[in-house]
Amino acid sequence: MEKTLPEKCHFIGIGGIGMSGLARLLLRQNIAVSGSDCSQNSVTQELTSRGAEITHSHSADNIHPAATVVFSSSIKEDNVEFQQAKKLGCELLHRSDLLQRLMATKKALAVAGTHGKTTTSALLSMVLKAGALDPSFMVGGIVSELGINAESGDGDYFVAEADESDGTFLKYAPYGAIITNLGLDHLDHYQSESVLFDSFLQFAHQVTSPKHLFWCGDDANLCQLQLPGPSYGFGECDLKLSNYSQDGWLSTFDIHFQGQHYPNIQLALPGRHNALNAAGVFGLAVLLGMSDEAIRQAFREFRGVHRRCEKKGEVSKILFLDDYAHHPTEIAATLSAIRQAISPRRLVAVYQPHRPSRMQHCLGQFGNCFQDADCIFVTDIYKAGESPISGVSQEALLDEISRSRAFDESTFKDELRPHDVVVTLGAGDITRFGEKMITTLPHRKLSVGLVRGGASAEHDISLVSASFVRESLSSDIYDVTIFDISREGEWSDKWLGKLQQCDVVFPVLHGPYGEDGTIQGLFEMLQLPYVGCSHRASAIAMDKALTKQLAVLNGVRTLPFISVKKWSSDVKKQICQELSFPIFVKALHLGSSIGVIKVTHPEELDAAVEEVFQHDTGLIVEQGIEGREIEFAVLGDHVFPPGEILTHGKVYDYENKYGPDSLQTSLDPNLSEEQIERGRSLAEKAFQAIGGEGMARIDFFLDKTGRFWLNEINPIPGLTPISLYPGLCEKHGVPAHQLMDRLIVLALQRHRQRVCFG
Repeated sequence: MEKTLPEKCHFIGIGGIGMSGLARLLLRQNIAVSGSDCSQNSVTQELTSRGAEITHSHSADNIHPAATVVFSSSIKEDNVEFQQAKKLGCELLHRSDLLQRLMATKKALAVAGTHGKTTTSALLSMVLKAGALDPSFMVGGIVSELGINAESGDGDYFVAEADESDGTFLKYAPYGAIITNLGLDHLDHYQSESVLFDSFLQFAHQVTSPKHLFWCGDDANLCQLQLPGPSYGFGECDLKLSNYSQDGWLSTFDIHFQGQHYPNIQLALPGRHNALNAAGVFGLAVLLGMSDEAIRQAFREFRGVHRRCEKKGEVSKILFLDDYAHHPTEIAATLSAIRQAISPRRLVAVYQPHRPSRMQHCLGQFGNCFQDADCIFVTDIYKAGESPISGVSQEALLDEISRSRAFDESTFKDELRPHDVVVTLGAGDITRFGEKMITTLPHRKLSVGLVRGGASAEHDISLVSASFVRESLSSDIYDVTIFDISREGEWSDKWLGKLQQCDVVFPVLHGPYGEDGTIQGLFEMLQLPYVGCSHRASAIAMDKALTKQLAVLNGVRTLPFISVKKWSSDVKKQICQELSFPIFVKALHLGSSIGVIKVTHPEELDAAVEEVFQHDTGLIVEQGIEGREIEFAVLGDHVFPPGEILTHGKVYDYENKYGPDSLQTSLDPNLSEEQIERGRSLAEKAFQAIGGEGMARIDFFLDKTGRFWLNEINPIPGLTPISLYPGLCEKHGVPAHQLMDRLIVLALQRHRQRVCFG
């Protein structure tokens, strides 16, 4: 016989996330609600505003004979209110029993699994709302779009988490369900793996419409159970995901289900684990009759759940995140998703272990779960009322988690710097730490050493570029010190000591001793982070002959050329035999605007070679080509769509590049999408061929047949207001101030990796 809802309910511990949701649902149905909780929070305040009577202490006086008293597994039998309820003969309901009664009035859709229940049930609820199905729902976290964790809708469906931690999910017989995974957790309750596995199998067979039971086929433990209903996953499943990618906090993937292909589904959550959760939701929603367009829109607009990769705020360009993850599997998935989202920024993890009993079963599983974090702090264990267990301690975790340190607030604050991303992890009170840091952390800056000038013929352009960089570095985040190198290559005797005090060095130099790896090698010996390519990649890029040779080996075409270190009649003869005029004589180690001469007849060759040798110790003589000059900007591991130098047949020398009548450039060349993508692919190959990192401008010739030919790679491209490199970055979403931020973040990342791996 179906049991009815009580007329009056009292909740012991009403401020908890599960209890408060149930209270909210009862209030929506005009049922009288009272409750007690030792602390006051936004949840209790919201319930009070809706008519609940809440006291902020446990007392026998709070219990009335006519009330049904609701409790959770965390309430012990010696609780004074629990004892009073028994004494007065009140109906006592575990919160799962009350949830079961609420679910019985609808078609229940339950979400079970060791990890991911809250996000998945919240996403399912928002998808059904987007499909105008007006569901009731009860989830274990605050849904960001709504600011609540439960709602009573007028539709046919009730979405709820089915909590396996205490076995209460076996009380439900839902219409449909999603099982996200099956991990070895809560063994303090189940005592053995076999009992845990049997419980999940029993839950699955209690689903009344098996075709609406979706389970993750990528989970090895679930696969062992041979569950009814469709499986989902990246492997060979009934519903198959493919083409997963992540761009920042956005995930994109395809789904194949029941003979249909659903391409380019976008989910506003990071990580493959969230894509898997979303796949179960997608399949269930489709079978419930929703259109894929409505599901897609809900996926794009879903803002997540509080405490699931929740952005708490930012101070001094330090981003604070908070996540409920406390089990090793959850921690690994969360950190992996964050790492993909933030890319080269430093990831600082602050982990609060949860409950000695849980840690006892998890010890030995933490070895690799923090591998995506750069810096790891571990707090004391959050006991949640439990007694200590011998051998289960902060020290044991520190021994297991490599590179980890015991958390100390003072040390932690000293560690932080702009561009860090801090994530607090754990199911306890660590969630409040990020908000505290945002309001109390002293303002931080990075000291940047801007090195400019130098003995290159492009000394003056270095000064212009450095001024642009200086203006683009935010004074709120950076303290900038200028280090000038004279035209003779000299610097102050106090230069070195001041430079070593900088957090990062930004060289804006061109040509020998600036762009060719020499000064980069000095920075590396001083163990200073610096912007741009490494000393090896810089040295290779500034040797045009070696760059071209490596490019060819990696499948990138170059025009025929001859490298010349010493001029002779035999070399001249070789050039005239192997190359056809016009040809170009280029300095071997200089940039694209110095020492470049077009030669149209053999009799002009000697004079051109003599002039170029005045600038450099070597040169190349390269076959000329009729075509366009196309240039790509590389930032980190990303190649932007190109720009073009509108040469109209002129040589792009110093005067045409920087003079009063300089040649025009285009940030939007007339190229097909296929040409752009082919050029980007070749630019990426060329950059990888020299071991490039940080930034570069990669120049190609594009002939009349549509073939790209590598010209050269510039490891420190021009950074003036009219230079193509910053112009291309800005056109494609990275304005100058963000460009400087990203270059500095890349420099700090490389330095961390060099320190870690030598």
